[in-house]
Amino acid sequence: MKQYSKFDTLTSKQSNNSISRHWFSYLKVGQKIGIGYALLVSIAVLGTTMGFLIADHYKEKAQKREEAAFEDLYQASQLKTSVFYVRTTQHQLILYMDRPKLWEKITLNY
Repeated sequence: MKQYSKFDTLTSKQSNNSISRHWFSYLKVGQKIGIGYALLVSIAVLGTTMGFLIADHYKEKAQKREEAAFEDLYQASQLKTSVFYVRTTQHQLILYMDRPKLWEKITLNY
């Protein structure tokens, strides 16, 4: 009797395992279709969400680069303005080198 009880427990465990492994085969067609659609919608939602997250990451990265480029452009513009001012002042200095009183009067106006 003991041998049979061990055999029964072994076979019942194996049959439970096979049932749990192949649970999908015991479902009705409508249930299988429902699970398929649920899986499809889940994958689509997950893919869309991941796409939005990745796009947001790259958008932030691009905005930071754009801001840095605008800052560089502004600094270059300021430098260009300063260079033009220095050149103008240099040309005026050369022009008024012989007349220092007039130079003082002009520089006080700036």
